[in-house]
Amino acid sequence: MVTLKWSLVFDKIPSLLHGCAVTMEISVLTLIFGTILGVILALMRDSHIKVIARLAQLYIWIWRGTPLMVQAFLIYFRLPNLGITLSAMTAGTLSMSLNTGAYIAEIVRSGIDAIDPGQRGSRPDFVYGRWSYCGGCASGRIF
Repeated sequence: MVTLKWSLVFDKIPSLLHGCAVTMEISVLTLIFGTILGVILALMRDSHIKVIARLAQLYIWIWRGTPLMVQAFLIYFRLPNLGITLSAMTAGTLSMSLNTGAYIAEIVRSGIDAIDPGQRGSRPDFVYGRWSYCGGCASGRIF
């Protein structure tokens, strides 16, 4: 039978608490940046300009189609070959934000697509522009 030495556990509590704080910091930053990127990508994907819509679709397809570990590896180890050196925390936050942004873009886009076309068309264009309508009246239904 293996016994646990509680003194070793209690000695490591400050390190564990620091690790929890770093994890929370990375998680909050990833959610903030990923949500901002996701909303921008969803609006780009809904654009009438085909080039912008296709670029957003390509970005989402690539970032959702590759594993997060591969993305993090490429950002942390390959960007220095291009002269861009990032700290481990910055690279981790960046890779998870870019990945999360692609997933959130699809969530927000599905919310936009769920709005009835008649309801979208009922807004007066001279009062609400296309984007102000998404940010105002329809935001509750989108999110």
